[in-house]
Parts: sequence; C-alpha cells; structure tokens
Amino acid sequence: MLQRCIRSVQKVRFNTIHLSTTHQIHLMSTNTNKDNDNTKKQQQDEEKEEVATNLPKGMTKTVAILTGSQFINNLGFGCVIPVLPLFASDMGLGASGVGMILSTSALARIVLNMPFGRLADKIGRKPLMVGGQLLTAGASIGTGFATSLPALLACRLMLGCGSSSALAGSGAYMADITTKVPNHRAKIIGFQSTIINIAYAVGPAAGGFLCDLYGPRLMFFIVGGAAAICSAGFGMLPETYQGSKNEKKEQIVTQPVKEASAWEVYRPLLADRNQQGVMGMNFAVFCSYSSLMTVFPLHAAEVLGDAGTASVIGALFASGAVVGFVAAPLGGYLADKIGRKNTVVPAGVLIAVGALMTTMTTPETGSIATMLPAILVWGVGNSMVNPGLSAFAADIAKDVKTRSQALSLSRMAADSAFLFCPISLGMLAQYYSCSVALYTTAGLITAANAVFAFRTTEQLRTHA
Repeated sequence: MLQRCIRSVQKVRFNTIHLSTTHQIHLMSTNTNKDNDNTKKQQQDEEKEEVATNLPKGMTKTVAILTGSQFINNLGFGCVIPVLPLFASDMGLGASGVGMILSTSALARIVLNMPFGRLADKIGRKPLMVGGQLLTAGASIGTGFATSLPALLACRLMLGCGSSSALAGSGAYMADITTKVPNHRAKIIGFQSTIINIAYAVGPAAGGFLCDLYGPRLMFFIVGGAAAICSAGFGMLPETYQGSKNEKKEQIVTQPVKEASAWEVYRPLLADRNQQGVMGMNFAVFCSYSSLMTVFPLHAAEVLGDAGTASVIGALFASGAVVGFVAAPLGGYLADKIGRKNTVVPAGVLIAVGALMTTMTTPETGSIATMLPAILVWGVGNSMVNPGLSAFAADIAKDVKTRSQALSLSRMAADSAFLFCPISLGMLAQYYSCSVALYTTAGLITAANAVFAFRTTEQLRTHA
C-alpha cells in the first residue's frame, strides 16, 4: 500500500514537471517567434527607409536629430542679428561695436579650433558637441546680463570656446555619416542648410519684433535657451568615431604607435592646393556673412531713415533667408550632379553681384522695394555656395583619424574672417561709407572665387 502511494506521488510529480517544462518551452518558442517577427519588421522598416531615401539604414533618423537640434540653435542666433546695432548702442559702442561683438568670439575659435579638432579625433565627436553647446548657452545668457565692456568681452570669449567645441564635433560628425554616400553628401548638406535657412528666415523677423517690444537683451536669453535645447538633441545621437577605442585595442597586441604632432598633421594639409582653395573661399564667404551682419543693417538704416526699424531690417534679412529654401537644396543637388566646383563658383559670383547691387541703393532713391532684389540675390548666392563648399571640404578630408583636424582648417579660415572682417568692414563703414565696405566685400569674394576655380581639383566623379 505504501509503495503504491509513493509510485502515485512520483507519477504526479513527473507529469507536473513535464507540463511545466513543456509550457516553458512553448513560452520560449513564442517569445523567440515574437522577437524574430520584431526583428524582421525592424529590418523591413529599415529596408523601406533605405529604398525611399537612398541612404543607409538609420541615417535618416540621425540626420533628422542633428538637423533639428541645429535648427533650434540657429533660430536663437537668427533672433540676434537685427538687434546687434541696438545692443552695441546700449553698451555705448559705435558702428564698429557690432564688429567687436562678433569678432571677440571668433578670436577664441581661432585659438581653439585646432586643439578641439585634435580632441575630436581622440575622444569622439559627441562630447565636444554636447559640452560645447552647454558652454554656448551659459555664455549667451551671460551676454544678456553684461553691463560693462569687460564682462561683455569675457562672455563673448566663452561663447567662442563653446561654439569652437561644438563645431569641431558636428562638422566631423556630418563628414563621418556621409562618407558612405559621397554622391548624396551635398544633397544632405543642402537639406540641412534649408532647415537652417528657415531658422534665419523666422529668427530675424521674430527677433526684430520682440526687440521693439522688450529691448535687445532678451534675444541673448533666447539664444542661451536654444543652445541648451541643441545640446540635449546632440546627446540623443550615437557616436560615429571609434578610432581611439580601436587604437587602444591594437596597441595591446602590437607595439605602441607614436602619435603624430600637430605640425606633422597640419603641414601637409596646409601645403595642399585643395585645402588652400577651400580655406580662401571659406574666408571670403564668411566675410560676406560678416558684411551682411555688420554693414547691411547700417546701410539699410541709413537708406531707409525712420522707416528702417529693427522689424523692417529683420524682415529684409528674412527675405534673404527665404530664398534659401530653394537655393540650398538646388545647390546640394547640383553639387552632387555636376560637381562641387561647378556649383560653388557661380554661387560666388552671385554673392559678389548681390553686394554690388546693395551699393546702388541710396537715401535719395532707396526703399524697401529697391533693397529687396539685392538681398535676394545675395541670399541665393550664400545659400547655394554652402552645400558644395562643405561637401568639397569633406571630400578631401579622407583620413578618419585626422578628419576633424582637416575640417578645422576651413573653420579657421571662416573664423579669421569673423575676427577681422566685422571690425574692418565696420570701420570702413564708420569712417568712409557703407558702400566702400560693400565694394570691399565684393572684391574679396571675387578674388577668392577665382583662386578656388583655378587652384582646386574636383573630387566628385559625376555620372551622367
């Protein structure tokens, strides 16, 4: 009897274990099937994305986050453009004061572009992007609170440090993600430029309106908030550079490799004809931007008289940015289709023509209607030149281990323009006339355009 009971209990335990095991196997099989279905669905979605956009899987999301973050950041900067003359006046500065505000931050970038470029090639792109934008946010808010010249200069220097760091990371980041699609690189940059142009279309108009209501200092607080949001967006991006990690793994099994000095990296880059052409063109293009921000508002206020309020000048800026909605993607398409040089050079001509057209408006004959065509032509040139020029700079930065350092040379040229041109053009406008400053702008862009046309070699192999 006892043995019969024991056998019955063992039979029940066996059946229970068998059922439990079978249930677990069934659950595992169901979960595995669900995981496989989710994986297949994700792969199908990525394949659909790749077919729809002609881009590698995941790139669309990355470009969207990067561009959206930069849109918010540039929206804040756009709000500041029309209020710089008023802010300089509040600080007791003359016409050259606007140039000093812009140039101080450029000085910090010139000093730090190369070190940050090397740092981005060591620790990765994201840390510089996130940290740089946070520093930019603090500096912009500090500018809004500044009541003395030393405090203002300190904040602008800090702004230059932050923007140098962020640009070192973001420039190399964009070059990294477009390396696999060189024939779409300019179109991606053109799309990015279009979105940023929206910021510069809305920003100046909104900034001028808010300035008329609340004064110029509010705009710097807006810039600070926008930079903080941009930093948060950058934090959502995946890191694209793994070079330093791979180098450490290789050094474990091989002999340590001596790191090249800064001079060993930059000497061959500076001697390269393509780099020289890109640097010269970047200097001239950013001289054009400096002229737009420094001279154009002064010229518009002089020509329009009492009608030249911050709102009106902001609306003129917005008009120049609006044409970029078409010009930037067109420039990107043409740069990928017919080549970078065949797009950059004509765009440079348009910039020079736009600056010359602006000089033709005088207080006697000038009005919003006569100034509008000049700013539109100038805006088309500025918008079309950027995708091709940026793509060309990325094309020649082939080595991933020195990519950020190579791209830092273009930023050095651009920041040199922001350092010297706003002050120089502001002084020309103050001591001679705005027309003289605008003639100088047109001459610089024409000379650099000629050097770029005859000294550089097209990198893109176009297909008919």
